[in-house]
Amino acid sequence: MNPITSTPIVPNRRVHSAPMAKFSIEPPDLDTIGGRLRWAREKAHFTSARSAAQANGWNENTYKSHEQGLRQAEGFKQKYIERYTRAFNVNALWLTTGKGPPKRDAAEAAWQEMTPEERERAIRLSKAAG
Repeated sequence: MNPITSTPIVPNRRVHSAPMAKFSIEPPDLDTIGGRLRWAREKAHFTSARSAAQANGWNENTYKSHEQGLRQAEGFKQKYIERYTRAFNVNALWLTTGKGPPKRDAAEAAWQEMTPEERERAIRLSKAAG
């Protein structure tokens, strides 16, 4: 019996507590695609991978695996790169390789919004003009 609390003393009793949530206070590693993706998400004012995925209608587990670096650039399908560059307004080259400026410019944004047919037409017109 514990003399202070008047409760029986139970040997080898384990106290269980809920796991603490993981919050990263470390800055993102901009040398990795996952780190650049996290940086872009934070700059777009999403506080978590979950909030970004939910707001954009993405599969949360897929997005988290991309951000955590479980899939490298070679493993990213083009559709994911396009989704992320649009949602976070970042340059696709920078996102995948770290080269160039992080932010998309107007020309890149317009190109990415075009359908494949519109892109082909733009290329033909450019070749004819030049």
